[in-house]
Amino acid sequence: MKTRNINEINSIDSLALTAIIEYWKDYDTNSVVLAYAELKRRNFPIPERLQNKQIQFCAKNNVANIEDLLNLFLKENQFNSYEDFFEKEIVSIQKEKFTEKTLKIKNTGIDSSNFISAGKAIKNVVYTTLIMFAIALIAFVIVISARDMDTIKNTYIFIGLSSLACNIIILVQLYNAGDSLEKSVTKAE
Repeated sequence: MKTRNINEINSIDSLALTAIIEYWKDYDTNSVVLAYAELKRRNFPIPERLQNKQIQFCAKNNVANIEDLLNLFLKENQFNSYEDFFEKEIVSIQKEKFTEKTLKIKNTGIDSSNFISAGKAIKNVVYTTLIMFAIALIAFVIVISARDMDTIKNTYIFIGLSSLACNIIILVQLYNAGDSLEKSVTKAE
């Protein structure tokens, strides 16, 4: 027999909740009652075929209607209404999830030396990019003012080699920054 708690009921779409009522024999009583209450809270219209299933469910549980079972469930759990039950249970589940996330965050530390190292590597990427820009600007001026083809050819070779060197430096620095960032987050003991 399947059981659904309020958190699962809340996360299930309305059509899937109708399936819990339709196949009530596969579920425990509280799951069917909670599915009904949640559909009611959502103002979901109960089709006639489901009303017939509810009648069968109530007959099996010796009650006049499903509302009686809902009221009994709420009374046993010391609630006046399903809305009160829903709010308290969902809020407590959300608090538990929040607490779990907070504990995970608290158990994570940052090693500042690696973090600083990553920052320096990123700054080096910026410096290298500025150097590439300066080289390109100087080469542009040389090519514009050049009088012979050898100067232009040598300038393009110089730009290509310096660009290759700068790009390699950038890749190495980015890799080092990523590596340092990975190492900077540590689990607290």
